[in-house]
Amino acid sequence: MDAGIENPSGNRISGSLVVAVLVLLLVAAGVIGYLGWTISNADVPMSGYVAMALGVFFFVGRWCRPDGTCVLQ
Repeated sequence: MDAGIENPSGNRISGSLVVAVLVLLLVAAGVIGYLGWTISNADVPMSGYVAMALGVFFFVGRWCRPDGTCVLQ
């Protein structure tokens, strides 16, 4: 089932490079998140929890329907 589309090895290398860069960004974000979570001993005020809950509520309310199906476009 060849669609007649050539896949030179340059595309394979560039695709692997993109995946590697994205994985490195994900790891860096995880490290920064972990350090930010564990280094600080600051207490989160109630307004922080309210803001987080409202963000989750409006995200779910915007993208998910009452029947349980979620539409992410």
